[in-house]
Amino acid sequence: MVIVSVILLGILFNPLWAGPMESTQDSLLYDYLLQQEYERARNMVAEKSLGTSDSLYYLVSIENARIIDYESFIPESTFFHGLCKKARTHLAHIPDPTQDERFYKASILSMQGLHYLKQGRSLRGLQASRRGINLMRELEKEGFTPHPLVEARALYEYYSATSLRWVPFTGNPKVPLETLHSLGRSSSIHHLFTLQNLFWIYYDRQEYTTAYTLIQRALETYPHNTLMLRAAANAAYHMGNYTVALEKGYRLITKATHREPRNLADILSAAVIISRSYMAQENTTQAAETIRQALSHSPSEYEARIEWVQKHRETLRNLRENL
Repeated sequence: MVIVSVILLGILFNPLWAGPMESTQDSLLYDYLLQQEYERARNMVAEKSLGTSDSLYYLVSIENARIIDYESFIPESTFFHGLCKKARTHLAHIPDPTQDERFYKASILSMQGLHYLKQGRSLRGLQASRRGINLMRELEKEGFTPHPLVEARALYEYYSATSLRWVPFTGNPKVPLETLHSLGRSSSIHHLFTLQNLFWIYYDRQEYTTAYTLIQRALETYPHNTLMLRAAANAAYHMGNYTVALEKGYRLITKATHREPRNLADILSAAVIISRSYMAQENTTQAAETIRQALSHSPSEYEARIEWVQKHRETLRNLRENL
């Protein structure tokens, strides 16, 4: 199921939680999500008196963004899929859905596909993702081409082409990659999500300088976004720019610690980058202190169920043994 995972991970950071149109409410929601202000985003949806379809879709999208942020796919599984079921049930009973409502259904299917993957249910994840992408392709043929839809299709085609290159007719990855770069240069309110997607493409290709340049463009607008800080710190470390990796890592720890609730996965991730950077500089004293401080954070019962909290703690323990 490795290939399935790679394809779905390619859609993990797509901006499907943002609405399809360039509306004022979409811009405001987009801003809240990039500020990682999820409660304010929920309040905005409640206060705007949106239609039922719009409200349910935006609420699913907000929770999707929050769960990706905290990497809390396992402990939030029942809640998230229940919310998706409520939205999809409502959409299924609309006799003549609009293109927006069909887009909502496609997006929710794609989001659920990602969550199934992260919960170890790869086959179900692939099925949901394919259904979502097929619905988006139908809409695109009708001339419905909002930025998130085009991006989702391009991401799916890029990862399909690169992961299944041994299968005939999977396409040329250069074409969807060019589409993504074009979207990243656009004036659309969604383009910062595109830059994050492009970052991970180049990061996975080990083209760290290009990846870092892309994420820096996004950080210029939202310098405190922890997802972007984490990405930049990782790229800087792999570039051998340990000074920048340390600076981004410490900023990430500060932001992740003072969020409510804290993001322990980010705190530990930053500690891994910082300790490795110090080790590369042969500063084992600072590396050891970083590891000690990070491991002093006791996970709550909820945090202990987050896969990356477990993985980062294990990595830090291994680094400590190798000092």
